[in-house]
Amino acid sequence: MLIAIREKFSGIVVKLIFLVIVLSFVLWGIGDIFRGQGSGNVVAKVGGKSISRALFDRNVQRQSQQYREYLGEAFNDSMRQNVEAQVLQSMINDTLLDLETQRLGLSVSDKAIADAIRKNPAFQSEAGAFDKARYQNVLQSSGIIERDYVESLRREMASAILIKTLTSNPAVPSPMADMAYRFSHEKRNADVLRIPFNANAPVADPDAATIAAFHEKVAEQFQIPEYRAISYIVLGPEAVAKNVSVDDAALRQAYEENASEFAVPEKRAVSQIVLPDQAQADALYTALKAGKAVKDIPEAKTGFQALGDVAKGDLPAGAGDAVFALEKGAYSAPVKTDFGYHVFQVTGVIPGKTPGFDEVKEKLRQRLTDKQAEEALYALTTQIEDELGAGSTLEEIAKSLSLPLGQAGPLSEAGLDPAGKKVEGLPPFTTFVRLAFSTDAGDVSQLTEGGDNHYFVVRADNVTPSRQQTLDEVKDQVVKRWKDEQRHEALAKRADALAAEARKGTSLETLASREGLSISRVQAFDRNGKGAGDKDLLAPRFAGMLFRLRPGAASEAFADADGSYAIGVVRDAVVPDPAKDAQGREAAVSALEQEYYYELMSQYANYLQSRYSVKSYYTPTPAAPQ
Repeated sequence: MLIAIREKFSGIVVKLIFLVIVLSFVLWGIGDIFRGQGSGNVVAKVGGKSISRALFDRNVQRQSQQYREYLGEAFNDSMRQNVEAQVLQSMINDTLLDLETQRLGLSVSDKAIADAIRKNPAFQSEAGAFDKARYQNVLQSSGIIERDYVESLRREMASAILIKTLTSNPAVPSPMADMAYRFSHEKRNADVLRIPFNANAPVADPDAATIAAFHEKVAEQFQIPEYRAISYIVLGPEAVAKNVSVDDAALRQAYEENASEFAVPEKRAVSQIVLPDQAQADALYTALKAGKAVKDIPEAKTGFQALGDVAKGDLPAGAGDAVFALEKGAYSAPVKTDFGYHVFQVTGVIPGKTPGFDEVKEKLRQRLTDKQAEEALYALTTQIEDELGAGSTLEEIAKSLSLPLGQAGPLSEAGLDPAGKKVEGLPPFTTFVRLAFSTDAGDVSQLTEGGDNHYFVVRADNVTPSRQQTLDEVKDQVVKRWKDEQRHEALAKRADALAAEARKGTSLETLASREGLSISRVQAFDRNGKGAGDKDLLAPRFAGMLFRLRPGAASEAFADADGSYAIGVVRDAVVPDPAKDAQGREAAVSALEQEYYYELMSQYANYLQSRYSVKSYYTPTPAAPQ
């Protein structure tokens, strides 16, 4: 419920977006999120409470849209799957905390709720005061009922009390802080022997029995997916637009009925000085009334601060009447608000006005058109549902309602044709292909919301089951994969033998000379394999392996991501003194405190999930073709 408000009015940078996704997994784990085969309109059950698919899909859509606004084309399908997982886990977490706060009897008073709403910047005017009209507009534009929002806020604040109580960090002992600093800031220098993978190394051809056995071993890697041919109807505002029109008489009537809505209120150019107590404010006002210059008044040392052009409702409660009773250039008597004692000055008056019919005619036309289109769309969806209930086919529905009948396929659940190419022209809704593949062959799905005021219904016309490819179909690929496996196994044996020699004392130089290999000197890398400027020097796991060795010792053979191997010998370690780096030591303390927080929350999550059963029925949306 609060996602829409938070996302609409909070500034988020790209790094924080992914931090949120990652931390939700760190704190709570993704466990069973991608297990299960679905359960109708429920994506999860937490302690008997159901999390609806409709609410889940809306939250995913909001979150994905926000990420797209920041990332543009960089937001891809794998990121969308991460968003789905993060949203579901977040909803599970919220439900767990709701259940626990209810069990503990934690509650938040109506006054605390009201204060939180008044202090929310999303609901404040430019002058920093709570604006009830803006509050109602924000909720309305986000599709949220005020009662539901208040209850969601109450639950969130109760959960915040619980978490704050749990996570009061103890002080980090000084020896532990020093140890953490040395651990995180230690650097090492090493020599690394590289043993490259040769994709063209000669390997004898396998016999028929060998390749048949290998094909059986890797059969799952050679599967033809299920393909479906589908028919569908997509329904959106464009389907009813041609039947919607608004004449001038209706516009004139709407204008007369809503003229006050278009009125532009009177505004004042206002400046203010805010003081902490009434005595100072009274002294300031008295001096101003006596004609003293602002610069000569001690209480006015900050000078008047311009608020800009404000309407009466933009000002803090109690200030509007006082300010709008002033003439241009006049000062107000001190006005008390929640922020202190204000002395206002009006520097300009901007009269209000009510725009004429012609000025708002097109705006009214758009509003009425949208309203009629929404009503017509709703009526059309009702007709389609009635037709489906009566057993009409998609062809009959499309003909009777003059709607286009779309067809596509064969396509896989990833949206690819049998040649591996993206099927073009499919509806862009994330749930479309998923529904097409969860509907039995020959059946018609329910009318489903796709987003952006669009609906769709889909039928699986023909299903070609997935199957394993025969050896004859993929023999060349299987032989190549077998040979590559032989090359990797031979290279691993060679690397292990060289590493064993190095650990017994043979120098890397001797091994390099004998084997025709090269040695690289890697300077000042940390435990993550990074050097100066956060430059990648070694794979993190290899760097960790070298950090476990004493200077002069050789590592085991390390298999790198490109198929090559590496053997490292540590030359020396550089361990810094925490007493010479106060800032770095403080950062180490902060890291320890964060680790404590994450570990505590992880343990608490485990406790909650053991106390309240969590069952997930969600399967991720398949990645669309690239």
